Amino acid sequence: MIPRPEIPRPESAVPGRQVRRPAVGAAWAVPTGAVTAIGLLGAEHGYGLLGSVALLAGISLLALVSVWSVADELHLEQGPLLRSLPLLMGVGTVVTAGWCDLAGGYGLVVVALVALGSPWCRAVVRRRLPRLAPRTAPTGVRVDQAAVDRRFQGIVKSLGHEPGGSPARP
Repeated sequence: MIPRPEIPRPESAVPGRQVRRPAVGAAWAVPTGAVTAIGLLGAEHGYGLLGSVALLAGISLLALVSVWSVADELHLEQGPLLRSLPLLMGVGTVVTAGWCDLAGGYGLVVVALVALGSPWCRAVVRRRLPRLAPRTAPTGVRVDQAAVDRRFQGIVKSLGHEPGGSPARP
């Protein structure tokens, strides 16, 4: 019999690493399921069953062609996520259309709030926030882009050339 590897408990996790909290994902899943169900019912109400299925099939087919062509161009491995992405995009479009039929422009707000509240989206924002700080030079000095642009224009004028390559005429 092959021994099973020991699964680390949150207490024995690597220091500094954030422990995943399944309650956060479960709390997000409840409003997401409700928004999806209401959106699908709204799409059926607005477009009928045949129209909703046609919208789902059309968007999924368009997404399938787009995703597979981009994946082929970027040499991405065609795994399970890549295969399920077109269907997810189609369902998302049908749900959004259903909410827009039921609540008008407010439907977009509801769908956007649920999408932006997803654990994945919050993790992306958390990773990107440190990159939004002002740029610093390697010496630790902040880069003032306006001052750099003014200095560049001064250098160009002192050379007697206009930006673009043609010499300036006196």
